[in-house]
Amino acid sequence: MLDEHASRASAGPFEGDLREGRGRGRFAAAQLDDGGLLLARGRVGGRAMYWARDGSTLLASTRLPALVRALDARPRPDAMRLAELAAGDLYGRPSATSYEGVHRLVSGELLRARLGGSVSSSTLAPPVLSVLDGKPDELARALREEVFAAVRRTIDGLGRVAVLAGGGVDSSALLATVTALVRGGTAKEVLALSLHFAGPGDDRPYMDELAAALGIVPVRVAPKAFAPFVKRSLVVDGQPYASAMGGWEIGFLELAKEKGADALLGGVGGDELFDGDPRCFALRALRGDVLHAARAAARLRVPWESSRLQRVREFVLRPIAVHAMPRSLRRLARRRRVSGRAVPWAGPLFREVLRRPLPDPAGDFGPRTPAEFFARISDSKWAVEVSEAQCSLDAEVGCATRTPFHDEALVSFVARLPPESFLEGGYLRGLFREAFAGLVPDRVRMRTDKADFETAIEEMHAPLGGRGAFAELASMRALEQLGVVKSKPYRASFEAFVRGEIGHEGWHSLWSLLSVEAFAQQALGVT
Repeated sequence: MLDEHASRASAGPFEGDLREGRGRGRFAAAQLDDGGLLLARGRVGGRAMYWARDGSTLLASTRLPALVRALDARPRPDAMRLAELAAGDLYGRPSATSYEGVHRLVSGELLRARLGGSVSSSTLAPPVLSVLDGKPDELARALREEVFAAVRRTIDGLGRVAVLAGGGVDSSALLATVTALVRGGTAKEVLALSLHFAGPGDDRPYMDELAAALGIVPVRVAPKAFAPFVKRSLVVDGQPYASAMGGWEIGFLELAKEKGADALLGGVGGDELFDGDPRCFALRALRGDVLHAARAAARLRVPWESSRLQRVREFVLRPIAVHAMPRSLRRLARRRRVSGRAVPWAGPLFREVLRRPLPDPAGDFGPRTPAEFFARISDSKWAVEVSEAQCSLDAEVGCATRTPFHDEALVSFVARLPPESFLEGGYLRGLFREAFAGLVPDRVRMRTDKADFETAIEEMHAPLGGRGAFAELASMRALEQLGVVKSKPYRASFEAFVRGEIGHEGWHSLWSLLSVEAFAQQALGVT
């Protein structure tokens, strides 16, 4: 495959290893009969694929560092892309990378390069899907079968499989599924890994109950054990890794590799795929069934603090009001709300990112048709970012990460479920919970709280000096040079965070910039 070096399309013969590749079955690169190059990426996340022009030549690779090294001249960092990463923006330029002139394929993209330098792009057609009909118990059984099929495809060809599970609904169902499949007469082995810490939404009692029910002994690891991996997580495989959880993400991969696992599976994507969108109640109200819609919204159980009246307002009244508002006013309201954020350290490019409106690809009432649901998942820039981050981790550690809930066939099936069926029983992810009755303990599958991972982040950084770890990066010399951040105000905010004057949100709003700064310093040679 193309993981180790770039391939080149030019007037001469191709150089390097160029053959059809099936990285998780989600990307391909092939030489065409006319001497051209065809690159393709799957419709749901997919494996990373990068390309760039080098004069009249097109280079392509599944690894960004390999591609950058193959270029005749090292490209400059893309300052706007770095601003987007620092701001957590998911609506920037979808094909941009951390380097100017280096592009990535987006979900479902086909890129054809021909001799002579011409490049054309097209998009894979979405599947034709129709709404499923059936009673809740029938839909739940079908969903369970589809999840099993997706996991079976994911672990096909693997020997020992590691699963990262903590006691949450998604990861518990994933671990239970893998365990059931492995015990079904295969030679595979399963290894359960769990982040072990106390705090709000404590996962530990749920993980204990799940392990007892499955008859397994998970490897429990305290967050502080991953402190040695934090610095390494700032820049992963030549790219900024803007996540304060990167330390344990690398650490768990290393642990899985050490224990002989061929891959580490996780429940990433479960929220987006199975939660459901309560705004579908507003659509029911518009169709005349106002009382049912209000009652359903009021009784819905959610993992955040919310009164019955607040849920009716948020899931019924507000979507209807937004729908009635002219589009021009909606865009203006979003722009004013976003641009009004108080970010004193934002440089010109960061402010430009914050001024962008935040579109809702699912419309006013959430996805109403299978096509809209599939588009929401497949067009999700978040899914692309997650898949590429995982590809970077794979290359960094040498152990594969796999996400069964990004399986395209599973997404296609879930897209066909009636919108309100997701909320079966008055729960977010209600149908998914019902699907795993009898396989996951009731107390685990019906929980509505979630672990507070910021507590674990604090514990992981404690051996390094707590919030002040890597304070030398808070100078923001490189990002100020690029127009992304104002150094002095950022430093003041960071020091307030270190003193405890800024809460947990600082781990995301302030820490993520440290990884981007670390990358920018390397790229610009700033010391």
